[in-house]
Amino acid sequence: MTTALLTTKLYVPTVRSNFVPRTRLTERLSVGLGGKLTLVIAPAGFGKTMVLSAWLDPQSEAVVRYPFVPRPEHVAWVSLDAGDNDATRLRKCLRLRLCWHDLNVK
Repeated sequence: MTTALLTTKLYVPTVRSNFVPRTRLTERLSVGLGGKLTLVIAPAGFGKTMVLSAWLDPQSEAVVRYPFVPRPEHVAWVSLDAGDNDATRLRKCLRLRLCWHDLNVK
């Protein structure tokens, strides 16, 4: 994997113009911010990336003003695919993203 390809995996994708807001899901994501970890699990093609992208986009109709509001500047995004199914590679992706995020990771 080249560095150029890797860096594209470290940014939140833009919300598509034809995105259909999923208010119930974005509300659940906002409530989940009160916990330590929120997992979003669904089969491929079910819209996980777009729901998360819209939830983090302050211009999106999907943003829900809940007691817990997402702060995109506090999100360390890493897009993974089948080629990232290796512990060392995954650790490198996460470390790179967290270091870019200025979280003092070693």
